[in-house]
Amino acid sequence: MRLTRLVTPLLVLGLLAGCGTDGDDGDDGAPGTRPQDAAASTTRTAPAQGQDPSTSPEEATTEEATTEEATKPPCDAGERAEWHDLMGTGGPDAFQLGEGGPGVVLLHQNDGRACAWVPFADQLAAQGYAVLVPVMESGTWPQPVIARGAEQLRGGGSDSIALVGASMGGTYAIAAAPDLAQPPDVVVAVSAPGYYRGASARDVIGDLTLPVLLVAAQEDAGFADEGQTMAAAAQDAELVILPGYAHGIRLLEQDPDAARAVLDALHEHVPVDAGAD
Repeated sequence: MRLTRLVTPLLVLGLLAGCGTDGDDGDDGAPGTRPQDAAASTTRTAPAQGQDPSTSPEEATTEEATTEEATKPPCDAGERAEWHDLMGTGGPDAFQLGEGGPGVVLLHQNDGRACAWVPFADQLAAQGYAVLVPVMESGTWPQPVIARGAEQLRGGGSDSIALVGASMGGTYAIAAAPDLAQPPDVVVAVSAPGYYRGASARDVIGDLTLPVLLVAAQEDAGFADEGQTMAAAAQDAELVILPGYAHGIRLLEQDPDAARAVLDALHEHVPVDAGAD
């Protein structure tokens, strides 16, 4: 160790209203249907051109809206971001800024969206990095989208890869490192707990032979202690403890020393001049 400085499912209740028949079982419609109801049931708006005749206009509109929602990016990553469907679900699940240079996969924290990384991703892309930010399902492990993201960057010309995560994303970065087809060149975990809902960085970090950077704020509710514990168990770890209590991405935004520590690790282990084919 190198020591530097100190979906809960929603329960939906449906109200089912029963329909009486009034006992009219004549020849004007289906059994139990009044003549006036039978007449109304035979009147139907003609389907639009190309529309399934068995689908009403209202159902078609709902289906179109659902499809549009599924293919809509989950957050605003800006006009320069390219969205990918890494898991093949038909909807965007990762965005990318930059291409061809060394790759950086940024993993978001539990209480934030992937787009919280946009300012930092923009900064890295401007330096020549290819940056990919997957949209993860918070609190779920494993996260195969992480490995798919690394593969996407390598397929685009990135010879070296860094996994960088904040809070939950930091835990995931460490825990996912052994699962990549090609190991990352460095892992950076900012304000990372040792364990998070099925993902254990504590159990993995001692087996990693690659460099790991752990960053935390001294007064951030035990995360500094967690960082010290993991750094002590690691084979090649650098621990940076900074004053204050900022957490995760906010720590990088508010403390220049935190951002500098992360950038220094990237410049050392995945330098831009050595990252592309």
